[in-house]
Amino acid sequence: MAYYSRAYIYDASELAFRNMAKYNSDPNTFMIPVQSPPKAAQAAALNFARDQLVSLLNQGTRLKSLVFVSHGKAGAIRIDRDTVDATSLRNIFGNHSLQWLMAETGRVYFAGCNVADKEAGWQFLEAAAHVFLTGSGGAAFGWDSYGFGLTRSFGLVPNIAHLWGRTRYVLVSTDGKTSTRKDSVGIEHEIGMEMRKEELEREND
Repeated sequence: MAYYSRAYIYDASELAFRNMAKYNSDPNTFMIPVQSPPKAAQAAALNFARDQLVSLLNQGTRLKSLVFVSHGKAGAIRIDRDTVDATSLRNIFGNHSLQWLMAETGRVYFAGCNVADKEAGWQFLEAAAHVFLTGSGGAAFGWDSYGFGLTRSFGLVPNIAHLWGRTRYVLVSTDGKTSTRKDSVGIEHEIGMEMRKEELEREND
């Protein structure tokens, strides 16, 4: 069985995203550039990405993480001229057995602006979690804020940085029946409570 650390799906229609892909390419990453017709000979941008993931699955590949690098808005990603919300995400990627592509406790990350914002953002993450993570369990996550390309703003290693806002997570069980919404503040609170609990246990020893 072939293992990759991740698949990196990116909007190849923009130079900024292509530059990010160069710096994120490594032997353990499967790079999937996508863009909309008529610039590429494909029916729709993410149909091509889906077919690439299905091919990986058929080869016995398992992924630890799946990354989507594109523009976004509340509850959707936008690659070139294609906008994909929770419903179209299910329609494009669902019913192709892609829940078996991810390794145990997989992670699906959407780097675009505001993808996880508002109720639509939660629903989008839930759709992604159920499509990709029902078989493995894990988390789909993204930001509720604008992101900035570091190459444009700071001249650092090309990536999308979110300078404010929260990361929102949807955690799903391996049977797909249980999903939980959490955000970075809630997770930090839980970690803090757990650390405090451990401190109290040590004090009582």
